[in-house]
Formats: sequence, C-alpha cells, structure tokens
Amino acid sequence: MSGKVLYVAGYGRSGSTLMCAVLGGNHQTFAIGEFKGIFAQYVTERPCSCGKLLSDCLFWREVVEDFKTAHPDLTLEDAALITTRMESYSNWLSLRHRGSALEQGYQAIWKTMIDSVCRRSGCTVIVDASKSSSIACNRVAVLSRIADVRHIHLVRDPRAVMSSTLVSQQRRLDRHGIKPTPLRGLRTLLSWMATNSYIHLMHAMGLQKVQTRVSYEMFTDTPQECMNHLANTLDMDVSRLQEKIDKDTPFEAGHIFSGDLQRMKGDYQIRSQVPKWPQQLTSAQKIMSTVTFPLARYYGFFKGKSHGRD
Repeated sequence: MSGKVLYVAGYGRSGSTLMCAVLGGNHQTFAIGEFKGIFAQYVTERPCSCGKLLSDCLFWREVVEDFKTAHPDLTLEDAALITTRMESYSNWLSLRHRGSALEQGYQAIWKTMIDSVCRRSGCTVIVDASKSSSIACNRVAVLSRIADVRHIHLVRDPRAVMSSTLVSQQRRLDRHGIKPTPLRGLRTLLSWMATNSYIHLMHAMGLQKVQTRVSYEMFTDTPQECMNHLANTLDMDVSRLQEKIDKDTPFEAGHIFSGDLQRMKGDYQIRSQVPKWPQQLTSAQKIMSTVTFPLARYYGFFKGKSHGRD
C-alpha cells in the first residue's frame, strides 16, 4: 500500500474545496483539491493557490519531475488519459480492467504521485477532493487498490446546489457573454441525483466503502460537531482543527490547484450562512427540485434545517 488518502466525494458546489482546505490544516495532512486533474491542469498552466502557475510552483514542479523520472515513456497527456479511462463511468465498476495493462499502468502512475506528494510535503495523509463527477466516479474504488483510502461523502441541499449553479451561469453571461446551458437547473438536479446514487450503489456492491457522510450545512453551521463526528468515524485526531475553529484562525490553502476560486485568496474560514436559495429560486424552480425528494429527504433536507450525517 502507498500513502493514506482522505477522499472527499460528492457532487460539485457542495463545499468540497473548503472541507479539503480545513482537513489539510491538521497534523500530517496535506490538502490538494481535485488531485485527479493534476496532469491536464499542469499542461494547461492552471494556477496554484500559492499564487504561481503550476509549472512555476516549486512543489508541483518537483512532483511532476518525480513522475517523469519514474515514467520516462509517458507524457502528462498519457497519464491524464489513463486516469480518465480507469476512473470514468465508461469503465463500468472498474472490473473489466482488473489486472490488465491499463490498470497496472494506472496503479504505477498514482503510486508514484501519492508517494511523491507525501515525501515532498512531509505529510502521511493526502486530502483529495476530486469528488465524483462522471470522469472520476470510480476513483475511490481504483485508488483503494494501492492506498489506504478513507471516504467522506459530502452532500448539500440540492436546491442550494441548483441556485449556486444558476447564479454562476448568470455571472458568466454578465461578464463574458456566455449564454446559460438550456434547462441547466433541471440538469443540475438530475446530475446531483445520479452522482449521489452512484456512490450508494458502489458502497452497496462493496467497491468503495463510505466511512462517513456529512452535509455542507452541518459543516458550516456546527463545525465543532462536524469535527467530532469525523474524529469518531474516521479515527483521526482533529484537536488542531478544533483549536483553529475556536480561535477563528484561517485555514491556509497551501497548494490546492482546483475547486472554488476562493482558493486564490490564500486562506479559508468556516462561516455559517443563511441559505440564499429561497430568495434566488423561482416558485417553478422550487417545485422542480422535488425530483430529488427521496434522496434529499434521506440526507435530511426538505424537512427544515439539516445537519445530516451517517
């Protein structure tokens, strides 16, 4: 087995980057963000939260050099393709590639990357917030074959997720003239359902064990309760995190290279928020959100204030 991974799974716009940064503030943990995208984002010169481009960031440049040294016959584009082929929904349950050359290549690549990050950071645990998009829905299952992966399923009220998506699209229209995707609100709700349902399916089939489930609302409204819950379910020491929360100390972003653009501010703070979706969504959109009712209700939404956890 390679290093340990704290994996934050779930749908986008659910606070995964914030949780990643907070968990990265613990002893011996290192926050990365959406680790799955390191190869593609390094090539396209995405920024790191340290303020530099990935190729100019000493930390990520050294990690990529470790990869190139260990795999001289592979390009970063090759590594990105192999990663997507193993982790995406098209590789149904990652079973048909078990023991294949593709899986062996994937395991060699990601063992190198995890070991390099642990060695370069001096930490023993990586916080990976790659979530569970269509191109990463099997990531927990396949990573678990080479690393000790602890799985956190992060959920958020689907109405808040839809509202955030629509606000973001309106912002892109106002700033850049990019027209919103037709039926984007409904598509977001259906994607929320599909993503979270797939996590349940994988858990039921024993392919990825969900160690704990928490809601974004619980995390931001009652962070100390959330930390205690994570400590009990993941058997981890959160005393340093609790101390920072008590003192309202910002959590440093470190070298996160994807997720919420707030990462570029250099730090994160947990703030309780009054839900904005009741004012932002129309009556029709609120009715539309009931398509998520069975699963959302299971998580504790649609019945008042939720601090859902399992």
